[in-house]
Amino acid sequence: MNTDQIQKLWDSFSHKYTAMQKNPSVFCFTLLNMLRIEDSYSIIDAGCGGGHLHQYIVEKKNPQATFVAFDFSNQMVKITAARMHKYLTQKQKGSIDSLTQEEIDNVNLNSEIFNQINYSIQQANIQELNQFQDNTFDTYISNLVYHLIPNPQQAMAEAYRILKPGGKFGITVWGSKNNSKALTIYQEALIRSGILEKPQGPSKFLESTQPIIEMAQLQGFTNIYCWTQSNPFDNFSLDDIGKFSNPEVLELLKNSPQEKVQQFENIVCEILNQEKQKHQPLFLECILLVATKAN
Repeated sequence: MNTDQIQKLWDSFSHKYTAMQKNPSVFCFTLLNMLRIEDSYSIIDAGCGGGHLHQYIVEKKNPQATFVAFDFSNQMVKITAARMHKYLTQKQKGSIDSLTQEEIDNVNLNSEIFNQINYSIQQANIQELNQFQDNTFDTYISNLVYHLIPNPQQAMAEAYRILKPGGKFGITVWGSKNNSKALTIYQEALIRSGILEKPQGPSKFLESTQPIIEMAQLQGFTNIYCWTQSNPFDNFSLDDIGKFSNPEVLELLKNSPQEKVQQFENIVCEILNQEKQKHQPLFLECILLVATKAN
């Protein structure tokens, strides 16, 4: 697929994606803690999705610090902006995920209320950040993005470029496939039902921390720390798991014969029932890396 097709696919998937963001948000919480964002004066969230933790970052950051966010999907950008506008104007506590399509469509990305807290949101491609000058940001955050893009090394090069010397870099990617059952059930069922012959494209999982460490070293980052972290997945049914599937999978199912889809659903339910017998939730495993741009 070309860039426009990928963007449209993620636009169409935006509502489903933002609905499930709370599950991996703990990984981003860890990054924010390790990066000490309260000490930063310029923060960028690269590939922010629906901006699930932006209200937390705004509360935690220095009031004078600038906070810039972007996503590849225009619809994700609008959802993030609508959520933040709702949070800032209503000071609503708890979840602010309940947004009407009218709120999303009519949100003003240049609202004065955003300017008052030094916050901005825009559409951008993580691999080509020409709109940002060299040595601009103190802190770069990217949560669960690098495994989705064609050229993560290029994205990391752009991160290095726009960070100030001594700036902090923090990313997360999916860890071991065997330890991320919540993400593999659909693919297993697609293959067993005959909808897929074999896994499509490169694996989005890393079985060890070494490749991402080497990538950061190659780029010139120093003070590199990298580790794995697991998080339980709070979804337990076929419909729940469907909320966490990616847009390519949903497209496959939409274009498959009904009998194949029914077989697929039966297999998913069979796997879920087997997992329930272990008396443990499904887990997500993530690899986290924080590093520093050389002075």
